[in-house]
Amino acid sequence: MPSPTPRDPSPRDPSPGHPSLRYLSSAAKLYRIRLQSQLEYKADFVIGVLGAFCLHAAGFGTVWIILRQVPDIAGWTIWQLSVTYALAIVPRGLCVMLFDGVWELRHLVVKGEFDQFLTRPLSPLLQLCTLRANPAGAGDVVLGLALLVLAARHGAFAVSAASLAVLVVAVCNGVVVVGSLNLATNSLVFWDGAEQNSVSILVGNTADLAKFPLTLYDSAVAFVFTFVLPFGLLSYYPTLALASGGLELLGRIALLLLGGAATLTAAGLIWRAGLRRYQGAG
Repeated sequence: MPSPTPRDPSPRDPSPGHPSLRYLSSAAKLYRIRLQSQLEYKADFVIGVLGAFCLHAAGFGTVWIILRQVPDIAGWTIWQLSVTYALAIVPRGLCVMLFDGVWELRHLVVKGEFDQFLTRPLSPLLQLCTLRANPAGAGDVVLGLALLVLAARHGAFAVSAASLAVLVVAVCNGVVVVGSLNLATNSLVFWDGAEQNSVSILVGNTADLAKFPLTLYDSAVAFVFTFVLPFGLLSYYPTLALASGGLELLGRIALLLLGGAATLTAAGLIWRAGLRRYQGAG
């Protein structure tokens, strides 16, 4: 008796051989390998996490000391500032944990080691992102989550399904924005080819200004942090969304998602243009 004919998989069938599932499976394996290699040095891991935690805790402690002398800064209380501070450091911590490999791009291109990424049967971008997974970013994430919990307990925002959804969207969108800007600025090596480039470092350090509301800065700075280097999407606009409702809330969520999508698209175009320009180590 002839055996039944196996069902032909649909193009949308989420089978193990589906390209998207293979991509995610490869990413998970690479991240696991990187994290395991980092955790081989337990003391170094603990020091890195504590160092990141203490660094940002000291920065927030300075703000705390100032606000003990004055009730608010431009109408923002200490617990409202806690929200902006937390939403600025959590996405950056997650990027350090998951996408820190993009900071190796300049070294790889200059030293002629990027060619090996192009010869493997795997996305060069995936290989680059998973090249280095730094657990030290967990210090930023832990401190940020602790500040959000304390801010909620002191009435900075109401705990509800809507506010939790805003926080999830804000953090995920923040990871996209930070990761995209890191990729775009580091991809400039395809054009300049120099061993050192201050642009990516300058943009990374500028992100520290996103820890505070844009209303504290000049209108020109607020414009740049909204439309050029959209770090305001990390903290300021999500904090406003937490205090909003109805159509205003939907509008601010739409702003976050559109800004994140635009930043990701721009970074992708720069990355692809750089790959087309790259001619190899020879």
